[in-house]
Amino acid sequence: MVYLDDGKRLENDAEHSWHLAMMVWVFAPHYEQPIDLEKALKMALIHDLPEIYAGDVPAFDVEGRLGKDERERRAMERLLLLLPEELIRTSADH
Repeated sequence: MVYLDDGKRLENDAEHSWHLAMMVWVFAPHYEQPIDLEKALKMALIHDLPEIYAGDVPAFDVEGRLGKDERERRAMERLLLLLPEELIRTSADH
């Protein structure tokens, strides 16, 4: 997470996802290898979805990272239940 408003607060999850997607969009043309921009933007927008239920764990929080993978897996399963079955099948094919 990044501090905003001159260090008064941390960015929220929506701002974090927006910042990442903007960085992908801005920097993709300058990368040494061709980038599938549509795929990269989709990845940027979904990369933190499990944190809706699992919470965010900073990289330096060693204790908080214990069990993080399992919490995020359960959170993703919970999110997938909200999607129509045909969308889940289509997404799994890509």
